[in-house]
Amino acid sequence: MVPRMLQFLLKVLPQWRCEHALMPVLTWTAFHHKTREYINPLISGDVLKDILAFLHDMGEVVYVGEGSLANVVVLDPAWLGSMMFGAAFSPNSSVIPHLKSVTGLVKMKDISRVYSKWDALSVARLFEHFELCTAQDKSGSAFEFPCLINAEKLYGLWEKDISMTIYAGLQIYCQSNNDVFTVGLFPLLQLRLRKMFNQDLDDQELALWSDGLKFCRGEVEVIVEHVSPGQAIEIRVRGSDGSNCECLALLQQFYSVLTGIITEVNPGTATFTGILSSSDLRKHVKPFCYSRVALFEAQRGDGLLSRQDGGDREAILDILCCGCEDAIVSINSSPHLPLKAISQQARANFISLLDKPHPFGQDWCLLVLALGLADDIQNALSSGSPTACVLDLHENSSCNVNVASLVDALKAIDRLDAVKLIVEGLPLFANSSNCEVFINVPGVELTSYSC
Repeated sequence: MVPRMLQFLLKVLPQWRCEHALMPVLTWTAFHHKTREYINPLISGDVLKDILAFLHDMGEVVYVGEGSLANVVVLDPAWLGSMMFGAAFSPNSSVIPHLKSVTGLVKMKDISRVYSKWDALSVARLFEHFELCTAQDKSGSAFEFPCLINAEKLYGLWEKDISMTIYAGLQIYCQSNNDVFTVGLFPLLQLRLRKMFNQDLDDQELALWSDGLKFCRGEVEVIVEHVSPGQAIEIRVRGSDGSNCECLALLQQFYSVLTGIITEVNPGTATFTGILSSSDLRKHVKPFCYSRVALFEAQRGDGLLSRQDGGDREAILDILCCGCEDAIVSINSSPHLPLKAISQQARANFISLLDKPHPFGQDWCLLVLALGLADDIQNALSSGSPTACVLDLHENSSCNVNVASLVDALKAIDRLDAVKLIVEGLPLFANSSNCEVFINVPGVELTSYSC
């Protein structure tokens, strides 16, 4: 029934687009009624939603099933792109008159000017659903478009302050010059953070500029910036004495939101995470960046990281835990995590790397010997990836198998490149039992934001 109904809808969609040429948008109820009237009077809502989902994936319609515009069907995706989004960001007819506004704040009268044929509030809500803007207040009198912000960073936003004694930071950067962050990534981060943190509270504030943002809550400050446009983003946090746990919770939360958006907007983009020197951040000099591998080795050792530039060693407690002693046990548990804690992307990249024949045999074949699986591998090999079979076999060989055992085997066959992939694929903030974030501070969310 579904394939035949799909064919009927594909034939009638052009006619419906012409009938609703000015505003090719229908509510779910209207679309269901129209389908019953013109195609099949007995079609159920569940079946029609399955068909709509298929049409959505084909690009024939845009079906909004959730959010502020739940149960809306856009009959013409091209109209949505050209007449709605195109008109908003075209230099000739921008919602910001002559692009002279630098804040990205757009009043309803400007939206009405550009979209005079449509209801301005409906257009704004359409933009809001697709995460291009957010309402400035509950009245909906103005909307903020982060992608239109053209302001420069204000002087004095991150100057030395003797009351700020706790410093920490992270850098997320592309693995190679061939990978870049899309231009829409940072505006989406700004928008989601704006929606997450309630601006009605007196003790917190969020300031945005074209390639950065600063968040303040009480005695804690967080700044996020593009340090290398399209290539690297830094998160820095600082606070006064006694704010250790809140600093860590906010660092953890901002990192979770940013990495979630990177996965969503840049799927497949290979990234590394560096841990910034808290000592350098406190001195306001260019911070040294520790690798995840260096952090992993320190977690297995004495908890101190050495610098390649000869500087003083720093403790994990300071550079990643913000001095919060309650978190150090959980953060140091990374080497003892099970192999399932490795992200799917890192696992796939690792399998692809080890499947390739190595000129000196340092591929999955030697890994089998290093893991002591030579007697079991023949029965486990299938027509699929041999490296995937090795991982599965190792994971099921003992209840005590952890990431450290795999890393030691890779070191034994001199595959440090594979070690880096595995370590980067581990959650940065996790405990050994469930790989979830663990710090609980009132008013700070613990899970990544989802719209």
